[in-house]
Amino acid sequence: MISIVIPCFNSEANIGHLVTEVKRASASFKESELILVDDASSDHTWSNILLETEKDSWVKGIRLAKNVGEHKALYVGICQTIGQYVLTMDDDLQHDPEDFSKVVEKLQEGNLLVYGAYEKSAHGFFRRIGSFWNGLVASALLQKPIHLHFSSLRGIDKKLIKKIQGYDSRFFYLDGELLRHVKGSPSVVAIKHRASIFDKSRYTFLKLILLHFSMIRSGFQKIQGRKEDYSPVAEATFSLNYE
Repeated sequence: MISIVIPCFNSEANIGHLVTEVKRASASFKESELILVDDASSDHTWSNILLETEKDSWVKGIRLAKNVGEHKALYVGICQTIGQYVLTMDDDLQHDPEDFSKVVEKLQEGNLLVYGAYEKSAHGFFRRIGSFWNGLVASALLQKPIHLHFSSLRGIDKKLIKKIQGYDSRFFYLDGELLRHVKGSPSVVAIKHRASIFDKSRYTFLKLILLHFSMIRSGFQKIQGRKEDYSPVAEATFSLNYE
């Protein structure tokens, strides 16, 4: 069973196309599910998610009561998965769902954590500089291998998910929590990077700063071996449409 989790924010115009592409790419999997997490969008994202769930029970929806950010939204969705392997990606289709099969192959080889690495980045100059700096900080604090570049296209084994369920931090950084429980270097596969369907990034400067702070805090927790009991599920009520 393959579970696919996608956080969605103000992406009303893209939901139908997103579901179509993901389902087409998932056709080769014997069993799969798609979980869309609406991170308290201010447009009609949730209404469009509900339309997709009504058309196909393969699609599940979660609606958060308030905006908690991409990483916490992912955490909520991941905690609801039933698959042996969990795949994540962004809602702007910068990732090609056809690359899912490469990630699943690596998971089936016994890797607990797999990242997609862009063959060629479609990000602008300043975004690449920011990613490079984040990578250096992550290598120093999270013991991330210097050659490993985080992307939102991930593959996670259920055994690893069980280790992070039940707790996180107010400044939650998913990759930090995952790396905390992985021995050695995660596996990497080459993936395509497409231009975002959105005109501009939904990450404001403030959100990027907060994400960077979350990564730093997660790194210090890893160094100190501490973990905080805090659950966005308990804080943000959500709607599940499981049958």
